[in-house]
Amino acid sequence: MTKGEQETFNLKPIIEQTPFDSLSAQAFLRKWGEINDGMKIQFLEREKWAEKKEKGSFREKTTGGMTLFLPKDLHLWEMVGVMEEIDKDTFAENPKKSEGKKAEMESLGKMFKNVGTYIRERSRSIKEGEGIAEAMADEFYSYGKLLAGGEGDDIADLSPEETEEAEKWLFGENIAASRMGSIEDEEKKEEERRETLAQFFRIADKAFVLQNRELSELKEKATPWDDTTPIHSAFLKKVEQSIQEEAEKPKWEIDSAIFRRGMENLLKNLERPTSKELVCLAEVYMEKLFGKKTTASFFGAQEKLIEALHFSTLKKEMNEVRESGDIASIGLKESEIALKIQRAVRSFPYRSNANNPSDIIEKKYINCVGASTLGGALLSEAGINYLVGAVPEHSLLFLVTADGKVIWHDMLSPDANEELSDDMLEGVNEEGKPLTVADIVSFSKNPKIGGLMFDIKGIKYIKKLPQVEEGQRQYITLFPPEVGQQVQLLSNTTSAFIKLKKYKEAIETSKQALAFSPKHLLLYNNLGYALLRSGRDEEAIIEYKKALALNPQFSLAYDGIGEALLGLDDVSGAKETFEKAISVHPTDSYAHLGLGLSLVRLGGFDNAAENEFKEAISLKPDRPDPYLHLSKLLKKMGKIEESELAYEDYLLRSK
Repeated sequence: MTKGEQETFNLKPIIEQTPFDSLSAQAFLRKWGEINDGMKIQFLEREKWAEKKEKGSFREKTTGGMTLFLPKDLHLWEMVGVMEEIDKDTFAENPKKSEGKKAEMESLGKMFKNVGTYIRERSRSIKEGEGIAEAMADEFYSYGKLLAGGEGDDIADLSPEETEEAEKWLFGENIAASRMGSIEDEEKKEEERRETLAQFFRIADKAFVLQNRELSELKEKATPWDDTTPIHSAFLKKVEQSIQEEAEKPKWEIDSAIFRRGMENLLKNLERPTSKELVCLAEVYMEKLFGKKTTASFFGAQEKLIEALHFSTLKKEMNEVRESGDIASIGLKESEIALKIQRAVRSFPYRSNANNPSDIIEKKYINCVGASTLGGALLSEAGINYLVGAVPEHSLLFLVTADGKVIWHDMLSPDANEELSDDMLEGVNEEGKPLTVADIVSFSKNPKIGGLMFDIKGIKYIKKLPQVEEGQRQYITLFPPEVGQQVQLLSNTTSAFIKLKKYKEAIETSKQALAFSPKHLLLYNNLGYALLRSGRDEEAIIEYKKALALNPQFSLAYDGIGEALLGLDDVSGAKETFEKAISVHPTDSYAHLGLGLSLVRLGGFDNAAENEFKEAISLKPDRPDPYLHLSKLLKKMGKIEESELAYEDYLLRSK
């Protein structure tokens, strides 16, 4: 930017991005197609893709599935058409199912055009930040036009309803309601609109001027894990992030369309297993017969799960009760059908990595994410309202009944079902008041993409989620069904990439998931870890700080920041960070190891570092690293015999 140019919100790169121009992004989408539907995805140069499009379609039916062709430089506004093409094929037997998402994207395009028009109509009232306003109006309108397929060359006046929707979108519902909602006189209401808009751009203009101020004083007072973004920069960042979330919605529609194919495939083709005992006996028999492990889900007569559940009858029963209008009876019937679905899902044999729709169909095994995905697909098919719950190392569904109940549904454990009560919940609603069950019910009817976070009080949390260590405790985040199921599947895909040390792909998958779910602690942690292993320490610290913004007691994020600071040679900062990790989670083995390494690098070849390494060993005796570092330290301290013993322990645990 040259001197004297008006600074503006950086929207152009967002709007003009081509999300699949990197190899890692392409690898992610190929994997996503494979795990959901066995779909093959090929990336082509623009000219070759255009040729296929001219011939009528950029998808081809193949043996066992479909091949989707995409250009490497696919733009955001083109993704709506790709989504529409996929959905058209997925729901060929039920076209109405494919209409909702298309209408949603058309509505998004219209909203961008309307907001651009709203700003332009009032631009004369803006004195400070006029250039920012003009640029935003132009970019919003142009992008909306592209999403709408290039229609609407002339800028038309907004109707009163469109005006209200545009200001809610631009300022937020609370501000729009408090400043304009109570005014009845139209002229006075219009004056308030102009003043609110002028104030918004006045603040933005001032923030752009102030954002380049020195941050040294702020950084001096901060701890290594603090966010040092000044208030004025935070305002700009918040506005840009909000716009980006809306502008990038088409980006995730291909992901969602592929996911919907996987769900539809799951409902149509999944066969129920035989009883668990029969499967186990059959597998033992098969292993003895053939000398190797093999699935025995074919043992005995098979039928589709949806047929075994007599699903058409269940839906009929549900509809009949709904027609009665008796809310209590409707809620009771919803709970009854949900329990039948839960028991059917629970009948599948458990395998820790069995969460992908294509794998579930092929192998008939299931894990917690797979159970939530399958159970959720069946609940959706029955028209029953629910939310997906992301919790540490587990996946849940929360049934939301017509009579206002919210029921904890662990699809792998029907005995754990429990109705939530207000005194179990800890959290706040949008108004800052204590969260209630009624707030969860309200969220289920009008869910936000970021999710709803809350905690389960006291001993209940430990009973419900015994696998979670106290220092790694995280809030439960609730998501609308399709978003939540994708987030969890993406999260597991990230973990799979990390295990394979494919960190570029893990970074891409994490970013895809975070676009759906900006309130997911583990996703920030996974992204930070993948960046750390890619040598991108400064970027990793940023992601770990985002996790701590959601939960300052999350020790894993402190561990990640500590390791990154060691990589950046900020040893004092690393020491302080590992000490903080231990303060929130005293039994964090990794933090004790990190503190020991920090002490050694600060010249501490003494008992303090030795004690930290030994504490790390006592907490996680099977980890080899602490033994190696202890051995090296003991050697420098002249404790040769102890050093050799520690090294032998290291070799033993490294095998």
